[in-house]
Amino acid sequence: MRNMQNVRFLYAFRFFHNLIPAYVIERLFWEQRGMSIPLVVLTEIIYALTVILLEVPSGIAADKFGRKRMMVVAGFFGCCEFLILVFAAKFWHFAAAVFVAGIGRAASSGAETALLYDSLLVCGEEHKFEKCLGRLNAWDFTAAIIAALSGSVMASLYGFELNYWVSVGGMLVSLAFSFMLVEPERKSLERSKVEAETEEPLAFWQYVTASLRFFRKQPDVSLMVLAGMVVGASVNYIDEFWQLYVNRLGVPVVFFGVFSAGI
Repeated sequence: MRNMQNVRFLYAFRFFHNLIPAYVIERLFWEQRGMSIPLVVLTEIIYALTVILLEVPSGIAADKFGRKRMMVVAGFFGCCEFLILVFAAKFWHFAAAVFVAGIGRAASSGAETALLYDSLLVCGEEHKFEKCLGRLNAWDFTAAIIAALSGSVMASLYGFELNYWVSVGGMLVSLAFSFMLVEPERKSLERSKVEAETEEPLAFWQYVTASLRFFRKQPDVSLMVLAGMVVGASVNYIDEFWQLYVNRLGVPVVFFGVFSAGI
């Protein structure tokens, strides 16, 4: 029963983790605090490098210490990110915020879906995984749309900073739900005591070399990944600065939520 509660707690975690009204005016807020477009791009690079460098270590940590703990880490660093941004006034403040955001992103990457699957597996409901994953994403989009629509109204009435305080509140609620999660037994990974005692844990470099070996042997996969990266990066940077484009066209902030929800 507690493992099935995990599913509901994960829905709540995802909802409040994405109930971030700050996103709808993020670029305007950063510009207001002195961040030019080249500086924003630099912080994006810092964020991307942080996630890339921590993807494998975070996966190892999730296997070793548990997925719940990684979700708690993600929630904690989400709170830190927006608390830093509320008071950010210099480039290194924003750099610190995206750095901790990268840590949180890497911590939850894979851990969330693994926790969902293992929770269903323990209860014999693993056949519902795709359905539950779809609902998880639905809560994600619902929260994002609500945050965008309400955030644009709040920003137009009370200024940009309030959106960040509300976002801190959303992150705190998601952190609270991460503590309510339970670590399910991973039946698919159960091993006998003899195996556990005799099998040595893989070293970090073995994870990396195994990944590189896979891509070396699968050139078509490498090409598809590269194409996805190029196209994704191009589209991402159009999306990243849409607030500045719309603002330059003279569109009032109160309508930003409609644009964001549409995107």
